[in-house]
Amino acid sequence: MQQWDIPADATAKQGGLPANPKATKFGMPIDMGDALRQLSVAEEGLTFLLILGCWDQDGDRKKWIQGLTPVVTPGPYRGR
Repeated sequence: MQQWDIPADATAKQGGLPANPKATKFGMPIDMGDALRQLSVAEEGLTFLLILGCWDQDGDRKKWIQGLTPVVTPGPYRGR
């Protein structure tokens, strides 16, 4: 298993930070099941993008309807 879902070299236009995407159906909670893994990465002093999004079903297709991409730094992620 790689450390990041999207490595830093794939996000050059967004600042070259590694990223962790999370998406869910609109109105449902976002699953942060791997949050402990990301917390250990944040403890190493790394900054990353957390890509959050919501989709809704449109016939047989999923339609992206809302997104947010905060930059996560170690201190706030650990609750400091």
